[in-house]
Amino acid sequence: MRPRDITIRSRLYGLTLVSAIGLTGILALSLWCMATFRVNGPIYRQIIRDKDVLADIMPPPMYVIEAYVAIREADDTADAAQVRGIRNQVLQLQERFGERCEYWRRELPRDELKAALLDQSAVSAQKLFRIALDDYFPARTRGDRAGATAVLVGPLARAYEAHRADIDKAVSLAALHARRTEARAAA
Repeated sequence: MRPRDITIRSRLYGLTLVSAIGLTGILALSLWCMATFRVNGPIYRQIIRDKDVLADIMPPPMYVIEAYVAIREADDTADAAQVRGIRNQVLQLQERFGERCEYWRRELPRDELKAALLDQSAVSAQKLFRIALDDYFPARTRGDRAGATAVLVGPLARAYEAHRADIDKAVSLAALHARRTEARAAA
């Protein structure tokens, strides 16, 4: 049978059948994509899991505990070269902190989370870095261990505690923001 011998009715049935099969395929693909890539779907859960693993193993640049621990380590050593190395490490952490502040300044909408992260915790972190680099390390460089220790247990410890309280507030706000966003996306 040649194509020109097929009746118009048969051609229309064939076209309708091919269209129905195509439409069914597109619908099936759409449903599969929606199930796979939806909020709380398998791909979403994998992305969240991977980000959670990274967050658990990487030191957080917006929470300056790594710098604070390094400064405390500097207080335990008498080796001037090691103290210089720790000071350089603190400078690198300060630079990374500044980069993340700029990133979040661009990325976060103006809301209470941005205020808590950048107007409060960033200010207390910068104070910690300033005290460490302007007071603590110069005292260590001069050989004034008693003066450096006084800075460490006094103003530096208070700056860290203030930063810790600010970070705790930012964490609570970020968790609330994440729950609200997921609820909106899942609705």
